Amino acid sequence: FAAVTGSSIACSAAIGLIAVPEMHRMGYDIRIATGSVAAGGTIGALIPPSILLILFGIQAEVSITRLFMGGLVVGVISLALYVCAVLVTYWLYPDRLPRAKGSTWQERIDGVKEVWPVMLMLGVVFGGLFSGLFTATEAGAVGAVIAIVIGFARKTLSWSSFTESAVDTLLSSGSLF
Repeated sequence: FAAVTGSSIACSAAIGLIAVPEMHRMGYDIRIATGSVAAGGTIGALIPPSILLILFGIQAEVSITRLFMGGLVVGVISLALYVCAVLVTYWLYPDRLPRAKGSTWQERIDGVKEVWPVMLMLGVVFGGLFSGLFTATEAGAVGAVIAIVIGFARKTLSWSSFTESAVDTLLSSGSLF
């Protein structure tokens, strides 16, 4: 979610409200749940489309695409280290992390059907950005348009929720900037 929103603060706030109570309900130790969300949110500052990297690139007058490439490398390394930390925690304190039940192939296929539009959007945005087809600002606009089209096409976005989210976006962006 941090990679999609580009904001560590937005990621930690949104996912914290949703994931932490659910993880706690499922039997995760509250420290593991909150720590995972907080650590995962920090990657939002590194993995494109990072608002922080965009602001830095504009201020320093350096290539935002190159900053994104560097952030992606550091973000993936951070992700790998976070996964290692969770695995070590599991090995040392298995009672703090419940074992998940296995999933069938049908459940996996259904899961891919749910996320493919986001993967398509990321592919178009990053492909266009890294190939030089469009700038970071244009990539953000393309990503936003694709997200809106996907929302309306899947009937998960109505006109009223679109206008409400636009107002919320303006308010949160204004307060962050």
